[in-house]
Amino acid sequence: PAASMIGGAIVLCAVFAHAGRDWQAARQRSA
Repeated sequence: PAASMIGGAIVLCAVFAHAGRDWQAARQRSA
């Protein structure tokens, strides 16, 4: 199912982007 793969990729991208923002904010605070 291509739709399932596309949906999973979108979810992964959203989660990764959110985690990246949190990581950058934490790194700036600790710097």
